[in-house]
Formats: sequence, C-alpha cells, structure tokens
Amino acid sequence: MIYKKAHTFRSCETLIRYIFAANSKEIDKRPLIEYLGGSVLSGSPYKGYRGDIRIVDTRELEEEFNIQMQRYKGSGEKLIEHHVLSLPAQDWLTHTKFESLTQEFLEGIGVDNSMMWVAARHNDTDHSHVHIALCRVQLRFDESGLASHYRLLANNNDFERGMEVVRTLEHKYELTPTLSPGENINNKNQASIIRAIAKSILSSHIETVSDFVHAMAKRGVQMKPVLSTIGEIKGLSYKLNSEDGRWMSGSKIMSTVLTFGALCGRLNYSPVRDEATLGLGANPTLPAVSKFERDVKTVSVGMMTSVTSLSNQAREFINRNNREGVISIGTDNDYKIGFIFNFNFMPATRPTGKNEMKTWESIVNLGTKNMLRLLQKHFQTPTFKIFLLPPNNIKPSGTISIQNLTIENLEEKLNKTQMYFRDNGLVEALDEIGLLIHPQRLLPIEKAQFQTHSATHEN
Repeated sequence: MIYKKAHTFRSCETLIRYIFAANSKEIDKRPLIEYLGGSVLSGSPYKGYRGDIRIVDTRELEEEFNIQMQRYKGSGEKLIEHHVLSLPAQDWLTHTKFESLTQEFLEGIGVDNSMMWVAARHNDTDHSHVHIALCRVQLRFDESGLASHYRLLANNNDFERGMEVVRTLEHKYELTPTLSPGENINNKNQASIIRAIAKSILSSHIETVSDFVHAMAKRGVQMKPVLSTIGEIKGLSYKLNSEDGRWMSGSKIMSTVLTFGALCGRLNYSPVRDEATLGLGANPTLPAVSKFERDVKTVSVGMMTSVTSLSNQAREFINRNNREGVISIGTDNDYKIGFIFNFNFMPATRPTGKNEMKTWESIVNLGTKNMLRLLQKHFQTPTFKIFLLPPNNIKPSGTISIQNLTIENLEEKLNKTQMYFRDNGLVEALDEIGLLIHPQRLLPIEKAQFQTHSATHEN
C-alpha cells in the first residue's frame, strides 16, 4: 500500500472540494467517488442526482472544519493535512474494510475523537485509493485529566510514523507491500536514513559507545558531541558524510535511542575511552568516516509460511540444512518458518540532477514491484507471505544484486532474474538464498533477529 502525505493547507475549502469533486470541471469523476466516513456530523456531501449529474454540496463539511479550526488559538497557520492511502492494482478492499483501515491508520498517527477528519474513496484509476482531509486541531488535557486547551497534532517525523502504521495494516489486511514515496534511494529525509543505519548497528553485537561511533563512521555517518558551558557532554549530533549532509541532533532523529543519555543507557560508556573517540581530550582518536553513497538501493524482503504447508521436498531440505534462524509460532499446532533476503539495485552511472534522480527513483520502484510479483509467482507452493521490511534493520540470509541498471535495460535485467528462479526451482532457490530454521527459537517474526547466511546472484 502506498502512503503519501500530499499537502498541508491554511484553509479547508480547496482540499474538501477536491476530494469530493465539487468543482464543475470534475463532474465526470463524481460517480467514481464514495464517501468513506469521518468524524463529521454532516455526513456525505452527495445529495443524489439531477438527471445524469451527481449533486455534491460540501458547505456543511467546510463549516464543521472551520468551527474546529477556530478552536485553536496558537500561532500555527497550516491546520489542514491531506493524506492518501493507495492500494496496489492487484489488491481490493470492500467499503467496510477500507473504512476500518482508514480509521486505524488515523488512530496510529495520533488522531483521536477530539479531531475532525473526512475521507473519500476514489476508484477513477487502476489503484483504488482514499483521500483524507484532516484538521490538526486537537484537544489537550492537563495533569489531572481535565480538558485544557486546543493545540496542533505533532507532525515531526510524521511520514515515518505513517509508514510504520501502513506496514502493520498491510499485514493485517493481507495487502501487497509496496514501496512508497520517500522509501527510494534518493530520500531527502536524512534523519530517517541515519535512524535506519543506527537501528541496524544497534541490532548487531556492539558493546561500547566507541564501537557505535566506529560502526556509524563505516556506514558514512559522522558524530560529534555537544558540550555544555562547563565542557560536559550534553548531547550528540549526527551528519551524513555526503555533499548535502547536515548536522542534526540525536533528539530530533530518534530521541529514545540517539541522545547521549539514551545511548549511554544502552551501551557501556567510559569517559577515558569514549571521549577520545568522540574527538575530545588531549589525544582525540576520531575514526575516519566513509563517504555516504546513495547509489545502491537495497530493498529487504521477508518471507514466511506455515510449516504445515511445506512439501516433502522442502521438509527434507530443512532437515538437511538446520541453520540458525527463527520459527514464529502462532498456535501450538501452527509453526511458521521465515527468511529474508535483499534486492540490491545498482545504477549504471550515478544519478545527478533532479531529472536523473527522478528516473532512478522510478527504476527502483518499478524493479521492486516486479521482483515482488516474481516472488509471489514462484513461491506459491508452499504459500509464502511476502512483505517488505524497513531498510538495513535485519541481516539478510541472502542477496540478489542487479547491476548497471538503466531505464532501457530494466526489463532485460528482470527477465534474467526471472529465468534464474524458473531454472533453479523452489527448493534450489531456497538453498541458494539460504533458508533459516532453528526449532528452539520461538519468536514473533517482528521481533526476530536473523543471522547472516549470504549468497549472491549477480546479473
């Protein structure tokens, strides 16, 4: 499912009229739009038909939104947000399920009963999608639990928070995972890149703050301490070692993990050892920082299936290859096995400029979409549930690298990969990738830490 936060507005009229095709030039779209729900009292703005023309009147909706906006007395100006949730072309949800999904998404990003929102489902493209108009004005409560004042719903890291909710909903509603805007290699949100790198490093076996600083440097992230007026460390700042890298505080990137206090609470900290690694003291030993490259886009894919659905051939394979890994258990009689691997997409030349960056984003998204379809086709027996994983957070059991990609040779490269799966067959492909199995570890898949068993297939 694709999630997009489209725009933020100072007023509600333009967005609401767009969502329900209220403008006269959009009359033809109205029959393809359904009122999906909302917290509004006025309900659907569609008022039947006059001849062949569907009548829409959004004035009551706009009045409700304006009343809600007037409750906010702060200095913020952009009070209205536009969110879009789009299903992959091959997926479909009933009206009731799409309404439930939309409500759960909003709850997941912090929307509560004090807030105003309305949603409409559009079926005018191959991708059924929902547009949401959300007023950020939210009732706050004091320490005693009494209503206090209205303020705006926080929107820091809102896209990342939204994507976390979307991934959960994809699994719940059995939707095909899809790359969304912002997940491509040219993502300009440097905070999310640093956060992903840090999560990956902290999931490995490191013990000290110095270990963390060195590991971040190898991945292209610089670190520096922020000092108080008396020379003590009061915080940490991070920066990608790239042309557009900029310093950001750990509290803005991930306050629960990357502040100085949080990091020291997680890792062993020794001033004598670690201050030198951070560049302090008489003999600083700052590590050399690798250049951060955005050229290679890695897409991590997870696959899970019930043990009961395995063929005898697959069972024999598992018995022969009892590698360390994970089993997820749903019930006493329903064990699930899982493994992951990465797609590495590599451009023929490093993209530069806005147009080349945009083309590379299209290549990666199209390549990922086709690779997911390929996996679904070739891993139907046993039926594996295939899903995208956040980048760099789990070590892969194997990697498929597709090199020298251009828009012209993308189809040829994907066809070669398809032939690889077709010629090798299911069990052999699993053997090449490296299936992970270990019956003593019963962990939920979302908490599982996979071990590395690398195998690379290059095109």
